[in-house]
Amino acid sequence: MVTAAKKNKDLICNPILTFTEKDVCRYIKENEIEVNPLYEMGYRRVGCIGCPLGGRKSQVKEFKDFPKHKQAYIKAFGRMLDKRKEIGLKVGWKTGEEVFDWWIGQDAKNVEGQITMDEYIDQVLTSK
Repeated sequence: MVTAAKKNKDLICNPILTFTEKDVCRYIKENEIEVNPLYEMGYRRVGCIGCPLGGRKSQVKEFKDFPKHKQAYIKAFGRMLDKRKEIGLKVGWKTGEEVFDWWIGQDAKNVEGQITMDEYIDQVLTSK
């Protein structure tokens, strides 16, 4: 449970490395540790809302629980599309909602708006 850090030779203590989920819950309760309220809502991981690493099911739940965040994503995707059009980059999606549906895997077939990194670099270089 104690290891040396590679860069600065500090010791790192990982006291709960071998804890099960039950052990963690018991430790929290016994020590009256305040936890993120999202765990009380049934979340098993806490991070960014809508993170694709959590999987589609998690994204759908998160955006249902936090509709303002869903609208913020759609608005941001819309601004992204407007900016791409403004600077002359290829745009396959028409609305922020279309990008959002693709983002959460609801419209996995619509990859028309997706481009490769090489295409993006070419477009940016030629738009300057």
